[in-house]
Amino acid sequence: MTEVRKQNRVIPQQEKQSLPQSMRKTDSSLGLRVGEWVEVRSAAEILATLDDRQCIDGLPFMPEMLQYCGKKFRVYKSAHKTADTFDLFTIRRMADAVHLEELRCDGAAHGGCQAGCLLFWKEAWLKRVPRGSSGPESTDRESGSSTGNGGCPVNQDALVQAARYPVTEGEPERHRCQATEMLNATTWVRRRGRWDPRFYVKDITSGNVSLADFIRFGALACLNSFLLCWFGFRYPRLRGLAGNQTPTQELNLQPGELVRVKSKDEIQRTLNRGFRNRGLWFDWEMLPYCGRGPLRVLRRVEKIVNEKTGEMVRLKNPCIIMEGVTCSGNYLDRRMFSQRHEYMYFREIWLERFNGDKARPAAPERS
Repeated sequence: MTEVRKQNRVIPQQEKQSLPQSMRKTDSSLGLRVGEWVEVRSAAEILATLDDRQCIDGLPFMPEMLQYCGKKFRVYKSAHKTADTFDLFTIRRMADAVHLEELRCDGAAHGGCQAGCLLFWKEAWLKRVPRGSSGPESTDRESGSSTGNGGCPVNQDALVQAARYPVTEGEPERHRCQATEMLNATTWVRRRGRWDPRFYVKDITSGNVSLADFIRFGALACLNSFLLCWFGFRYPRLRGLAGNQTPTQELNLQPGELVRVKSKDEIQRTLNRGFRNRGLWFDWEMLPYCGRGPLRVLRRVEKIVNEKTGEMVRLKNPCIIMEGVTCSGNYLDRRMFSQRHEYMYFREIWLERFNGDKARPAAPERS
């Protein structure tokens, strides 16, 4: 969805081959479901689970996550599958991991990256909170800082060092995070497997998706497969009507301002035939928000880590992200029910300041 994908280069194959063949495994599987309360283990306990690359099963524990140690949170989504945003843009499997409510990367250890990715938590880093004692309070304030057992400071040097790829003199700095390591932390799903109904059973049993949404969006995916195969388009239909030269508009929107997303017809007139405006893609996940408001601007995104290369990319044209406006995966047939919930990037020309007239309620948060 970002404008930088066409600039990406793949991490050299020899570098991938140098990765350890056997990552430290964990036999800690809690089978967590959406809505359960968990406590993040102490920093010392978590660091003891990591291999020499500060990973479990290829997934890094990052410095930005230390601030949550010893605190309680509710499970937001099961992360048993996630999206490949590198090359194939399909679904991939992940074992024993969840997302916790409201916990996103703040980019502090990764050059101030503004992507705000939802953090992945291995179940080995968590412990289930007994029923009747759930709640947001921290049970160990000392552990909530970066201290380990007994209040002794934990050495964070290894975590900080692991947040960068080794580079030689003259090369740009390259960051390493959960997004850049996603292919190493997941396994490929064959095409036939993506259409096997059993592959989606855990979406329901984990609480990620309601039965009604499973039927609704499953039927939509089947319909779109037929429409694409026989007629070359999908539903709802999206067209780019702007030609090769796409228009621009500057509103200078700032965090906290209220906006409304323009109508589908208005937005289509700003898109080229590839559904892009100056390189930024408008996709089907964004269509439910057309005409919706008020929505609150979270921030202007001006720099993000390129997840293919690890390099920090400064966007030529800043993008706008809004509170709660994330990708649900419901409308993406090859990544159906992916739970990464990435923020969706909007051009200012797709938005207008909200003045309260002809208001439509903001789209509710979707599964």
